[in-house]
Amino acid sequence: MLSKDLLITGNAYADGAPHGGWFVARFIDPQHGLRCRLGRQDIFQQGQGDFELKLFSHPAGHCEAKTFPYNQTATTMSMLVGSGLFAIYFCADGQWQHVVLQNEGDYAIWAPGVGHRWHAQQASSIFTVRCPAVDRTDQAETPIKLIPDELQTLWQTNLLL
Repeated sequence: MLSKDLLITGNAYADGAPHGGWFVARFIDPQHGLRCRLGRQDIFQQGQGDFELKLFSHPAGHCEAKTFPYNQTATTMSMLVGSGLFAIYFCADGQWQHVVLQNEGDYAIWAPGVGHRWHAQQASSIFTVRCPAVDRTDQAETPIKLIPDELQTLWQTNLLL
């Protein structure tokens, strides 16, 4: 399992209920890791924006083509909109975690440096936010030697697809 400072998951409806729908904000209790934005500061450099938004309808079977890409400076959140079944595998610091977005509002938030690989097990619309907005040179692929052995085996035997 990855620490809550690297990866946090939940459901936006459930997690936002106590705060009028807000599930990621500066006023969220710090015990909720990446959901609490108090004290987190992105340093925007020339050529960067504040955030990027993406809404994409993934057909069943669609999967990440890269080898566990990660962002060097950007934090990312992906959320299931509507119905679907969307698996994401994460790895960092020799650990890995499998997350399935299966109910509307299910999300994952991951920190810079966390590799990820996704697979749409069913057709799924995914809303993604990346902050800060940085160019594609911010993304790199996780070197094979840094992917945990068990996760490498799943990936190499096409069990992750």
